[in-house]
Amino acid sequence: MALRLEPLAVADVEQVRAATYPDVAAESRFVRTRAGIARAWQTVCRSMKLISLVLLLASTATSAAAAPCSETDKTAASVKCVEDHWQAAFIGGDEKFLMQLLSEGYHSYTPAGVGRDRAAIVALAKSYAAKHRGEPAPASSGPAPDIQLRGDVAVVFWPAADHALGSVDAFYWADGRWHAWYSQHAGVTK
Repeated sequence: MALRLEPLAVADVEQVRAATYPDVAAESRFVRTRAGIARAWQTVCRSMKLISLVLLLASTATSAAAAPCSETDKTAASVKCVEDHWQAAFIGGDEKFLMQLLSEGYHSYTPAGVGRDRAAIVALAKSYAAKHRGEPAPASSGPAPDIQLRGDVAVVFWPAADHALGSVDAFYWADGRWHAWYSQHAGVTK
């Protein structure tokens, strides 16, 4: 003799659920009313809005912090961005960036008047990076630079900590980006 199971009616299932889980059964009846469905939907919507807002704020903060500044505009802010990238590239020994940034005729002069061309600066950067691998970048100690734009030329005056002139960098605009062609470093007073 085969055992035959008869399907239960919805009312029977509800009675079993109510007897087994009285709190759930009461909640189920509440949700099944139109007002209950509307309230449940409002709760879900509020929760989703809150979650969306939190995610939006988190992604905005992350993207703002991670977004690099533009180096391809003819603005003082873009020149400052190039200067910051230049410092990071020098400290990290980034030969590719330095070769792109420094023009073929680039020269840098020390306070003692010693000149260095592009190849010497790139070699110096690679040497510095090798000696200081894993160390944090030195903190900037002086005031913000004064960046002057004149057409396709930008001159950056870097004040020393005592507000005297610390160094000057000259850039020209070509091929949609800034190129460094001259730097002069002054002696730092102590």
